[in-house]
Amino acid sequence: MRTLTTILLISLFCTTWAAVPGGRVLYLDGKDDYLKLFEPVINNLPFTIEAWAKMNGPGGGVYKQNVIFVQRENPSLPSSIAIGLWAKNQVDESTVIIRDKKHGKSRMAVPRPAFNEWHHYALAVDTDSFYFYIDGQLVSKDYHQQIGPFKSDLTCTYMGRHYYDEIEAGFFSGFIDELKIWNVARKAEAIRQGLYQPVDLKNVDVKSKLLGYWTFNNKNGFIINDAVYTGVKDHSSFQHHAVFKGNPEIVNIDPQVLALHEFSLNSPFYDATLFTTIPRLTWETATDEIVNLPYEIIYTVLIDSNPQFSSPDTLTVGGNRLAAQPSSLVAGKTYFWQVCAENINGDRIDSDVSAFFIHQSAANVESHSQFPGQFELFQNVPNPFNAFTEMAYSLPGPGKIELSVFNSLGHRVSTFRAWQPTGKHRIVWPFPNCGSKTFPSGVYLYRLDYDGQSASMTKIRKMVLTK
Repeated sequence: MRTLTTILLISLFCTTWAAVPGGRVLYLDGKDDYLKLFEPVINNLPFTIEAWAKMNGPGGGVYKQNVIFVQRENPSLPSSIAIGLWAKNQVDESTVIIRDKKHGKSRMAVPRPAFNEWHHYALAVDTDSFYFYIDGQLVSKDYHQQIGPFKSDLTCTYMGRHYYDEIEAGFFSGFIDELKIWNVARKAEAIRQGLYQPVDLKNVDVKSKLLGYWTFNNKNGFIINDAVYTGVKDHSSFQHHAVFKGNPEIVNIDPQVLALHEFSLNSPFYDATLFTTIPRLTWETATDEIVNLPYEIIYTVLIDSNPQFSSPDTLTVGGNRLAAQPSSLVAGKTYFWQVCAENINGDRIDSDVSAFFIHQSAANVESHSQFPGQFELFQNVPNPFNAFTEMAYSLPGPGKIELSVFNSLGHRVSTFRAWQPTGKHRIVWPFPNCGSKTFPSGVYLYRLDYDGQSASMTKIRKMVLTK
């Protein structure tokens, strides 16, 4: 198998021995602070890179990238491969790119999380696909080119800096904690379980899967190649210690003991469960108290078709998020749900129980038996419409799609992106990610862009909104 140059970029991330951000964390100023490693960490597939991060704002450098981890050659070579995850602050996107300069590139993009908020990010890569998780939830999936094994003599392995072709492309601005790199493509459940749990370094099996583990608890001194350096230790068996460049700081962020207040559940509206079996569940608290760190309050969401919650599905989210999205539920059933809040003192309060119904029509959202092998964008129904309309389309094979809506001036007003399997799919517009945004009456165009393993295709249709 050929040996290839690799770029590995991870932006936005963070944690400590408690496996959550807080206590001592790494601070980088976004100007010239970064950490240097003397050798690459990842040598082959599969792997996972995960961490917590809080971005203070756009990163530094020419492209203002908030980058956590980079492993690449400099200068770029014609055969180099790029595997990247960074914040494109100008367009408010977090983008994952895997690029083989000989074969093209694969790209995923999701909305960039807000600045000044802690979030957990993970990139898992197996032999043919890569998966992007935010706060333990899968937000995108895509294919990649055949890659690896990776070169063992790469000259640019950094935390907080992206440097290539003599260009300072990015410096991370904000706080980073608990950066972990694994030699497996971790699954969603393992990622979620590790959000608020420490890594057990005494467990031989767990430690054997770690390629690198930086907790940023202390500023350390160590010897590399007979020279003394200051930086942070790698707690994995590989000892990939990171050296300070510029003026990185290890700072204390002390958690607050927050009081718990009653909160109310917002069950999905009728329209929200007509065409999906994965509705978004939200709740509101009776206080505007700010949660600075995700684990200062932990919310556990229970979901079950039995009101007694005999065998519930559970979702755990940090207190800076008042929303969760379950895995696919069964159409034609009523579900009961409840949220339990707990602070770092162990105080707990439970919400009332609420319920919602998944409509039978949602069973057809991912029907793969219709229109096999065809690419089609169907006319929206109803049309004209005055509130919601359904868009349907079929895909000839698995791939990534981008469904965009444009107003009469040609301005893009909303976009839905996803990786989806073969078959027919439906979605209601305004899309779920539009939130409370409203749209004026008028003529709109909606365009479907499909990028599969063997083909890329586009179709456009017109619709009319009347109010």
